[in-house]
Amino acid sequence: MKNTLYQYAIEFVIKNAGDDFSSSDLDKYLVPEKDREKPKSINRLYQSILESAQNVQMSPNVIGKAISGEKGNIRPLGSFLSGFSPKKTMLDFGTLTDSELLNRILPTLAIQPHPEKRKLWLRYCKTITSAAKFLSQFETDVNFYEFIDQYYQDKKIRPFLPMLLSYEIDGIGFALACDFLKELGYVQYGKPDTHIKDIFIELGILIGASKQSSKADYLSLKIIDEIADINDITPYAVDKILWLVCSGNYYLDDLDIGNQKKAFISLVRELA
Repeated sequence: MKNTLYQYAIEFVIKNAGDDFSSSDLDKYLVPEKDREKPKSINRLYQSILESAQNVQMSPNVIGKAISGEKGNIRPLGSFLSGFSPKKTMLDFGTLTDSELLNRILPTLAIQPHPEKRKLWLRYCKTITSAAKFLSQFETDVNFYEFIDQYYQDKKIRPFLPMLLSYEIDGIGFALACDFLKELGYVQYGKPDTHIKDIFIELGILIGASKQSSKADYLSLKIIDEIADINDITPYAVDKILWLVCSGNYYLDDLDIGNQKKAFISLVRELA
């Protein structure tokens, strides 16, 4: 199944996009955007982590949209966090509880979340302080990337980096840590999110671990790597093609056909 899954996904995505969509149109999705650059300051890295942290479940709407009026956009939070300075954030808020920090943030940004969403905000406050603490140990962005590269350049220990980040930064689980690294341009990481794990479990590729376990995250990352090696592509490309299957969102072509995960799983079962 691992030998054929990527090709099945390629064919499925191209077919569902319509007659005017070709393999060359798909290619632009399978590599990072050409104009994307790694953040060139610790402050920008801090902002990137906080952007990734709210990219889960309902948080882009609950947090990003509340902060800026735009889904996923947290830039206005920078005025509260001293331009996303980790060290200044720790000086200003490092001793506060999550509730105390939230009570400072909400009036500053003129936000009044629904009581049912308060848990999401409290979790996000925990991320704000723990991410600031983690990044405060790096003087420059260069120091941070040197740290990342120690893991990234050694395939044997590469999976332990997102694990470490998930331990250091509250609210950044293994999958989100992979997503953060992937979006920085580290294309040897895919994101083993819930949809990819669903595909692997339903097709009998991921076995011996419950979907919500850390073992399932780790094994899914290894499966992504194996599929990439088989097809001589990057884990980034495997991640992206399966994301297109699951989301149906061809965002570079202004086309959204909705989630196609169940249809894809059914098709692969028929072909296997």
